[in-house]
Parts: sequence; C-alpha cells; structure tokens
Amino acid sequence: MQMTNSSPLKQRYQDVQGRIADAAQRSGRRPSDVHLVAVTKYAQPEQIRELIEMGHADFGESRVQNLAKRVASIDEFMARHRTLTSSRRVTLPERVRWHMIGHLQRNKVKKAVGLVALVHSVDTLRLAEEIQEAALNTDHPVDVLLQINASFEDTKFGCAIAAVGPLAELIHSMSGLRMRGLMCMGPRTDDEVSIRACFERCADLFEDLRKTGRCGEAFNVLSMGMSSDYEIAIECGANIVRVGSAIFGPRQEHLDQVDEDEDDGTTKDQSSAVRKDHANVQKNNDVVSNQPADEMGTDPPPSSPSPPLADVRESSQIDLPFPEVKVIPSQGQEQGQS
Repeated sequence: MQMTNSSPLKQRYQDVQGRIADAAQRSGRRPSDVHLVAVTKYAQPEQIRELIEMGHADFGESRVQNLAKRVASIDEFMARHRTLTSSRRVTLPERVRWHMIGHLQRNKVKKAVGLVALVHSVDTLRLAEEIQEAALNTDHPVDVLLQINASFEDTKFGCAIAAVGPLAELIHSMSGLRMRGLMCMGPRTDDEVSIRACFERCADLFEDLRKTGRCGEAFNVLSMGMSSDYEIAIECGANIVRVGSAIFGPRQEHLDQVDEDEDDGTTKDQSSAVRKDHANVQKNNDVVSNQPADEMGTDPPPSSPSPPLADVRESSQIDLPFPEVKVIPSQGQEQGQS
C-alpha cells in the first residue's frame, strides 16, 4: 500500500494496525475487538503528541516516575490543544488513558493509582492489598489485571500458574479493586512454538476463570503480546496488545539496560528493591497456592455483587467494549512474522 505525505511514525502505526486487523481476522474476530496500547517507554514527547493527534487514546508506561511526567505533559498538551481546535483540523480523543504495564513496587502504588486507567501487573497478594488501601481514598475501584508467569522463566515477575485461581478470587473480593483479567509476557525467544504455547497457556487460564464466573462479569481482558509477538498473541486470544518499538521505532539509547522490550519491570536485573519484590512474588505464590484464604494474613472484605456488564463498562475507568475472547487451537495455524 502506497502512502504519501505520511511521517515514519504514521506509517509504522498504520502497519501495526494492519497487522492487528489481519491477526484478529485469523482468530475469527473483528479488528476492533483488539485494543492497542502504545508503549511510550522510549518514545519522544513529540511522537506521543503526534499519535494522539491521529486519534490514539491508550498509552502504557512501565515506571511510575516516567508515567507521572508523561501524564502531566499530555494533560497540558490536551488542554492547550482544545483551545486551538478552531484553527486546526485535528480531532483529539476525548481523553487519553494510561496503563501501568511494568512491575509496580508497593511504595509507588499511591502515586500510580491516581494516574492510570488499568494496572496490568498485579502479581502478589501484598501488592493487591496495597492498591486496595490506596483505592479507599478514591471515588472508584481500581481496574487491575493479574500478571502470570506463563513462560516459567526465572527472569520474569508474575503469579505462578498454580496460584492464579485463588489469587484472582481474592482480588475480586476486594471492594477497592475491579478484577478485569490476566496479563502475561511471551518467552524471550524467537521460537514461535514456545511463544504460542505460553500465550495459549495464559488464554486457557483466562477462559477457565471467565467461564466459571469466579472473578465477576467485569473479567474480560486478556493482555498479551509486545512488538515481537503481538500477532501470535492475538491469534491466541489477546484483546489488548502492548506495542512500543514497532510504533515508535527502535530505541536509540539505554541499549545496555537488561530488561524486556516493552514491558520493563518484568525482568529482575534491576534495583535491589525490585529483586526483593521478586522474592516476595515467590513467597506469595507458595502461600496462595498452599493455604486457605483465612491463613493468608488478611481478612478480605465480603464480595459485593458484580453489577451487570453494561454498568461495569459505563462506570469503569477503562470503559472499552471488550468482547468475549475466542481462543483458537494452535494446530493447523500458520502465520508469518516479520
């Protein structure tokens, strides 16, 4: 497809959208069923503004300090832009939604909660309790995803497979949190078979929890896939993908950092505080999977009835019309990755 008068950013963005559409159709869904979170970790401020002017509304950050700066800058841009709408033929989205996609340390929770529409990376009971405490000072529940370690890699954060069900139910019981779904990362490999197996493992867990209704009617979000594997993730059922370098271009600095492409904070070669949090993840996994709820060091508040799904969508911070996820088997599926 020939593009004229298009910036490199716009061309990359349109290419990603086209690939999302193709992958969605291969999985028996509409392109609009899959939502793109543009990861701004290495993006320049002008790139973010340009993407907003194209109508994009969902952005992800992996560190709270960077998130706070991005939110303040974009809020100012949006306010200033609206005063100039009569002189520019640009229609901005009604609002920009920010997603916390990286590992969230407990001492950063209060700051993050007031900035984001969705926390993708809840992976321990202690972190969920910290968010629950922070949510008591807000006028709405905090939308969260449970991050799982579906690749079984020691270098990644995430709840152990065996602990997913019990921990998800505990989070659902917290009045200040709204349990929206699961998040995982693919393995750090070029082997498509391993990547697909990881995503299918997460999708199967998601489907099991969703069908039983153990996490409420708002449980309808499956966040999987980054720049290198988002097409496979969509084929396996993802309805949120987190894409950074495929949109904003290859990172030009920080090449010596030991972290993942988009979802920074899911590797452990970082600060001592992060490494300590990872040790707590493993302890939490053991506790959740082996002990009853009344022995987990907390008395979760009684679960309140979930509102009808339509009400959830109207009141939720992330009011996207997430559809029922259709997971397709891997057998007989072929796709080209570029």
